Amino acid sequence: MDALRAERAELFILKVAIRPGKPLTVGRLDKALYVGLSGNPYAAAVTFSQIARPAIRRAAGMTEAPDVWIPGVAEFDFSRQTGRKEYVPVTWPARDVLGRPLLQRLGPGASASLSPMAQAKGIAIIPPDIAQVVSGQPLVVDPL
Repeated sequence: MDALRAERAELFILKVAIRPGKPLTVGRLDKALYVGLSGNPYAAAVTFSQIARPAIRRAAGMTEAPDVWIPGVAEFDFSRQTGRKEYVPVTWPARDVLGRPLLQRLGPGASASLSPMAQAKGIAIIPPDIAQVVSGQPLVVDPL
């Protein structure tokens, strides 16, 4: 960041209400967009897909890509702290009678681990106000 500041880049440190990926740096150096992602692999993958890619597309004058999120059903229980939207790596070996993926959570979701992400078919999105995910609960999935 010192190099960017030396070049008089305009930088903003953002603390976004998502997990993983809370710390994020965004800025401009002349007309170039700068996005500084977390050093943790899973957090970097999430913040790139959810924040950086849409920002890069917009800065390049590209139309926004439509969300491709699909409805799924949790086949896991998960307790968490509220207040931040959470992205959980999931897979689905089967679908329910409506064709919705039956989601299985992969790994603990640690931001430093890419193993769950490498096995994932998608990322389940848990809204910030949900403290407990229970089996059978509908969730939205961002397929990979």
